[in-house]
Amino acid sequence: MQNQQLNEQNTEVSRYQKFKIQRIHRSKIKNAPYNPRCIDKHARRKLKAKLKKVGLLEPLMWNQRSGNLVSGHQRIGILDDLEETNNYYLDTAVVDLDEKTEVETNAFLNNISAQGNFDFGKLSDLINNGFNIENMGFDMPDLQMMFGDNLNLNIIENKEEIPEETESDKSAKSSFDKIEEMKEAKRKFKEKAQDADDAEYYLVVVFQNRQDTDEFLTEMGLPLDDRYIDGRKLLSLLKDDNEEPQAETQE
Repeated sequence: MQNQQLNEQNTEVSRYQKFKIQRIHRSKIKNAPYNPRCIDKHARRKLKAKLKKVGLLEPLMWNQRSGNLVSGHQRIGILDDLEETNNYYLDTAVVDLDEKTEVETNAFLNNISAQGNFDFGKLSDLINNGFNIENMGFDMPDLQMMFGDNLNLNIIENKEEIPEETESDKSAKSSFDKIEEMKEAKRKFKEKAQDADDAEYYLVVVFQNRQDTDEFLTEMGLPLDDRYIDGRKLLSLLKDDNEEPQAETQE
């Protein structure tokens, strides 16, 4: 056992690892003022629920040279809410980057196009095997938009092969039923409106000026350059506002 520990201590890490884990007080971690990544209220609500349920499972990235957070702005904001103080420590991935590299790294780590895509076959297999879509961060509209008419999530129907139905099974079946209802409603709507002009699917909202438009997008937590908003997402954001009479505050 001692020899094993000695060997582990002498094992060299990859030469490409450019961070070290260090415990840092929250007061030393600054939000990067240039951080281009934002999050809407609906997505933030999901992230907060996940952090509250399973906790922080990976370290935030902090640049010791500038004191700026490189990755993890949304998570640390939610941690402040949950802790109700900024008097706590975090084990962070500490890096030492110059200003240019820090900014570029921040944008890269937030760049969706650099993060790969889902294998829809494997994703549907996960859902069919009972993994909860909400715990994976998906809503029903998310799956409908991703799979479209090709959505094919077949839940096992033979109950004799399953001696006892688990909560995950029930959750997956419930999710499947909701998806099927959504698909059927979408099919009927298409049949009814198949001869209609595509423009009839759009609702145009007009503001008096650019300032009013920016204020609306800011209030909804949406990027200021958004010009096309999914109606279901907008409805979800408006419902969230009605459910929260007081805005959340951070330390």
